[in-house]
Amino acid sequence: MSASISERASAVKELFFKGEYEEAAKIIILVELLISELIANGDEKEAKKIESEISNLKKSVFEKAIAKATDDAKNLIAKKDSGCVLAVLKAEKFAEGTNKTPALEKLKNEAYRIGTESKLAECKNYLKNGNFDGAYKAYKTAEIFGDKIGKDAGDGKILSEIYTGLCKSEIEAAKKGLNDKNINCVEKIFVAEKYAEKAENTLLSKEVAELKKNILKFGVEAKTEEAKNLSKKDPVKALVAILSAEQYASQANIATKTEQLKKEIYENLIRVKFDEVKANLKNNDYKSALSALAVIRNSEKTGKIKKIDGKIVLAEVENLQKKAYNVAVENLISEGKNAIK
Repeated sequence: MSASISERASAVKELFFKGEYEEAAKIIILVELLISELIANGDEKEAKKIESEISNLKKSVFEKAIAKATDDAKNLIAKKDSGCVLAVLKAEKFAEGTNKTPALEKLKNEAYRIGTESKLAECKNYLKNGNFDGAYKAYKTAEIFGDKIGKDAGDGKILSEIYTGLCKSEIEAAKKGLNDKNINCVEKIFVAEKYAEKAENTLLSKEVAELKKNILKFGVEAKTEEAKNLSKKDPVKALVAILSAEQYASQANIATKTEQLKKEIYENLIRVKFDEVKANLKNNDYKSALSALAVIRNSEKTGKIKKIDGKIVLAEVENLQKKAYNVAVENLISEGKNAIK
């Protein structure tokens, strides 16, 4: 580790003499963190040695890095480029490495003002071109910059226009998904619903609500069919599918008859987990066995499955749990004997 730190310290010198002050300053910040780690680990001698390697250059590096970042910020401000914010924040960060704090507050406020205006202009350009994702990101960045100086990013009209565009985009994607019988249309309509609320657009909310009914009806049918197909092959996935179907039905106020299928899925899940428990115990894996037994207990309770294949579920669980604990004890005894050898 110390060799790596020493290499970084040498890199500082090389970068300084190349005039790459910002990169040199970044490495010094990293090296100082690593030096602190060395001290925390009790290696103060090595820490002092490496610290001495960078101490002579540290002041010059940071001063030149601050000057470079400050000049960059001023140039970008003149160009009305939002990159001026990052440049001035760099200067501020480098200033932390010196005992002097340059007068950056005025420059920083100007950078945030330019950044806000630049990002709003970018946002409007995205809107003009129908790029609502880009518009949203630009607007939110403008909001962040504006908050720093108490400047409003803009009125709610711009944001409403963005959310309206995003909503319409998700509606189209949801319609296509429904037409293609792609279950992802459910997720799309939920996103569209969220955007419609944020846009505060009554007509759009009505359109979403009508489409949502059809999509959730499809979702109930698709997930119920998926649950039937997976009931024996993969009861865990089947359970997730049937619970999703019930959730969609509840949201759309659709009457369903899923209880019998859900009961079958829970029964199959319990059978699979009992097989897992027995296989795990055969391999002396008591932890996995106990984990599977916990799933069985939960399934017995939630699915109200008292008996399966003529056996009382909880009685079988208790019996296998005792065996699992016996395996655990035997494993611990074996580990203890091996430790004594």
